[in-house]
Amino acid sequence: MRICIISPTPITDKKKWGGVHTHTEMLCNIITKLGHEATLLTTSHPKGLSEEWYNGIHINYIREVESTFINGKNF
Repeated sequence: MRICIISPTPITDKKKWGGVHTHTEMLCNIITKLGHEATLLTTSHPKGLSEEWYNGIHINYIREVESTFINGKNF
């Protein structure tokens, strides 16, 4: 099964680490350990990447979306 998760900041950005990030990474890790595919949609990467794999998690960075859009009332 493919499961998509949306997060306000990348789980690879350890400078902005907090409860949401910890929960998101743990959820992604559980999904992959159960044999499913986790795809994380998040805001733009600090170095401009459009996507990457991190510990078996496929991360798509959406450049046009800022964290204020995800954190605000738009979602």
